[in-house]
Amino acid sequence: MDIKITYNTLKKFLETESGAEKIAQIVSLCGPTFDRTHKIDEDYLFEIEAITNRVDTACAYGVAREANAILNQQKIPCKLTENIYTEKLIQKVGKPNKFEIEVKNPDKILRFTALAINNVKVKASDKITSELLTNIGERPISNVVDITNEYTHYYGCPSHIFDLDKIGKKKLNLRQSKPGETVKLLDESLIELKGDDIVIEDGDGKLIDLCGVMGGVEAVVDENTTNILLIVPIYDPKSVRRSSLYSQKRSIAAQIYEKRPDIELALPVISKIAQTIVERAGGVIDSEIYDYYPHPNPEKKVSIDLNWLNKFIGINLNQENVISILSDLGFSGNTEGKILTCTVPSWRYHDIDIREDLAEEIARVYGYSNLPSILPASQLPALAPSSLLRYELKAKKYLAAIGFSEVFNNSLISNDLITKSTLDTKSHLKLQNSLSEDFEFLRVSLLPSLIQNYKNNEALFDKIRLFELSNVYLKQNSELPEERSTLSLTTNLTFRETKGIVESLLRHLNVKLFSWKETSEHTPCFSKELALLVIGGKTVGVVGRIDPQVRINYSLKTDIYLSEINFALLVDLISPNYSYNPISEYPSIIESITIDSTKSVSELTDAIKQSDNLITGIEYTESYGNKHTFKITFTSPLKNLSQVEISSIKSKILQVA
Repeated sequence: MDIKITYNTLKKFLETESGAEKIAQIVSLCGPTFDRTHKIDEDYLFEIEAITNRVDTACAYGVAREANAILNQQKIPCKLTENIYTEKLIQKVGKPNKFEIEVKNPDKILRFTALAINNVKVKASDKITSELLTNIGERPISNVVDITNEYTHYYGCPSHIFDLDKIGKKKLNLRQSKPGETVKLLDESLIELKGDDIVIEDGDGKLIDLCGVMGGVEAVVDENTTNILLIVPIYDPKSVRRSSLYSQKRSIAAQIYEKRPDIELALPVISKIAQTIVERAGGVIDSEIYDYYPHPNPEKKVSIDLNWLNKFIGINLNQENVISILSDLGFSGNTEGKILTCTVPSWRYHDIDIREDLAEEIARVYGYSNLPSILPASQLPALAPSSLLRYELKAKKYLAAIGFSEVFNNSLISNDLITKSTLDTKSHLKLQNSLSEDFEFLRVSLLPSLIQNYKNNEALFDKIRLFELSNVYLKQNSELPEERSTLSLTTNLTFRETKGIVESLLRHLNVKLFSWKETSEHTPCFSKELALLVIGGKTVGVVGRIDPQVRINYSLKTDIYLSEINFALLVDLISPNYSYNPISEYPSIIESITIDSTKSVSELTDAIKQSDNLITGIEYTESYGNKHTFKITFTSPLKNLSQVEISSIKSKILQVA
């Protein structure tokens, strides 16, 4: 997440004589990265990268806190000021609330604070506030709205205000949305909700907020507003991210909420905002602070042994230095000998869990550049070559050599592709927070994407031969899925030609004693015209025509033939030994034979092979009904074969077939 902060704003929370460029240079070495520094009038603008697990640095106060700890370690005088966590809260004990709040989805509302302010005067913001918001990329709207955006920038805790008089019955119902409901947002866009979004409905049944993403127009604050309701909520991060992504509303609030901001900021921030509104827009605070906080976080402590720490980092840090670093970062606690027991501050609650986390904090603030550069003395052990990778490369080269094009598809696919391929969505692992609907599920087959590749090229080429050799991801009892190497082919050739290509690949890989087996079981993507590849009694793959329904779903012009092979299993069945048969000194004889039989071509081929040792080659030619024609090569290593001997062998073939 990228944020913008001005130098003057940073100095609001950090007392130091250091200049903007010096702060940017030093802090970037150990903390948030200052990507760019711009001179603007009498001020500077910092463009800063706040990493995902450090949402506490996505605000001016968080950056100042980091800068204070880092500058202190560099012996540069500085002091952190205006600690929001010590803010004196507004007290209106006994003051009746002018609003009613009902939380119908408590698992999605982590905290919700609210406060009513009456008799405000809505007008344009002062020049300083307007310039600040403009510099950081926000649009000034009005004094009261701008204050909420200003404090989001200061403390990284989003807030929102409603016109209290526009809220039906002055009641807020926090609930889950229903599929098909619509809400008109502040940017005038009308969003159709998919359901399970966090929304606020007023007492008249109108949706006034898509929570965590953007407010609605129904209770918007305008120049006629006199009474407002201020809220500072903390919402479930997964729900906010989902709503923000599919609605394409990537507001600052949504980006903060999806990263879990500090839940303890809600009370001091609402108190601070309310006081600022009274100062700038007049009005009277007209209620107690409503605070819904069903599940407060229990205190978290992490211990670290200084002897272990010094061994882990590789240098000797004294105890006072370690305590100083942790204290500047907000950690408190006690020491017992060489053991430090630290209480994790609320803004680091979700990313500090173990002693290694503390060690990382100490090392980075101390300065990685201060650690000695020592190369490891040990040598890395040599890894045994992977037979799977070796055979994958061999298969890819062979298929490319016979005219196939390799494709590379994303391991994540959409529900649409799964449905079109007649696969079962329940067999797929679904991401909890996918980037888009096109990448929601981990694939269990390469064919859905491969068929789409064929569709994309169907109008461009007469002959299409595509393959992909990559992993699929299968559910299993453990947390991680099984990653299985799989080979899939698609062609617009005939069934027997496609099957022959698979057989040629098997021979190239030195797979011996493979056979084909008919099946009546339904196989997703395939029609009933298919054959199972069997090696050593194990089913390794399948070759067949595309299912007619799948063809219709993809709008394909013609039938295509598919193959999918469990390549990881196939590798285990490849023979490592090769046998050599010397070339005979005597010429071979090649003759055609037509066999009238109801057996399959593969069964006939096996029967022909086993009928006589002088048969050294079999080539299937064509079929017409039950009549199948083969070219057979006869070779003897000892003599020239006579026609009588050839005719005798052909008679044996007709008998066994």
